[in-house]
Amino acid sequence: MADVQCETHVLVSSSELKGMVSEITNLKNQVPKVLAEVFDKASKVESLEKALESKCKEMEKLKVECQHLTAKVEVWMVECEKEKEDKLILRKKVAETRQHLAHQAEYCTAFGAAACTLLWRVSRSEDTVQTILNGAKVEEFFTLTSQTLDSFMKSMIEEGKRKNIDEEENQFVLAMAGTITNVAAASCGREYLASTSAGKIVLDVFLQLLMQMGVGQCIKLKTLILMALYNVTINCNGLKYIAEKNGVANLLCWLLQNESEADLRCQVLRLIQSLVVEPDTSNKLTADVKSLLCDGFLESLTTDRNADVREVAMEIRDDLKALQCDI
Repeated sequence: MADVQCETHVLVSSSELKGMVSEITNLKNQVPKVLAEVFDKASKVESLEKALESKCKEMEKLKVECQHLTAKVEVWMVECEKEKEDKLILRKKVAETRQHLAHQAEYCTAFGAAACTLLWRVSRSEDTVQTILNGAKVEEFFTLTSQTLDSFMKSMIEEGKRKNIDEEENQFVLAMAGTITNVAAASCGREYLASTSAGKIVLDVFLQLLMQMGVGQCIKLKTLILMALYNVTINCNGLKYIAEKNGVANLLCWLLQNESEADLRCQVLRLIQSLVVEPDTSNKLTADVKSLLCDGFLESLTTDRNADVREVAMEIRDDLKALQCDI
């Protein structure tokens, strides 16, 4: 039996056929462009996949590094905690050491105050002073005295404790100054203070203390220092050494005009008198004193309530008049 082929034909109008042909032609023309876009997108996808793969590898690397750093941080944190514990231990030790040093300082101050107070008392004898000066540690004693007095003054200035002075420390310093005053009361002591480097340093520190201490402060210490300086001026070398110090006239006149304690003012007057009336002192020092102590002020001291102040003031007035007549 023969195959029967059925063909179906669709009648298309000429205009529709032309439209279809035009559309097919247009689609054919679009194919290269579409393919180019597809290939371009595929290339971009491939590039993105490679970039993603690279980023993934980089992320893995960073993850490993992060884990490594995390491990280091944990180690550092442990070490930091250990250091904190060590610091706490050290702080406790430092606090204990400071407390121990404070106790030692208090003990040394108390011991020094007691020892120097005893030395102050026994040094009233000239024979004892001679024994002290013949000792092996005499230069060291005078050096320590200078350093102690200087340190005492600096600590008061820095800490602003001019009025609140520790009793033991105050007694220690007073005893040291008192011992030097007693040494200066002996002829051998005056010679030592005026002729040795250690003795001159003590005198320099004494003058510095008088300059630095405030008005009305450390009256006993100032009085002892002035007594010591007066004693030293009995020695010719001592007189010359103190008289040649720059500003000594200004210092003494300032103390006399500003301090109100009678005994201290009397000691200032005695020292001024010793410096002015001795022939070994310069005329400049005498002129400075006369210039700084005007006649009215000096005259007012001759009527002071304190008998000692009145007496010494009158002597200085008469001495200055006599010196002026001699000139």
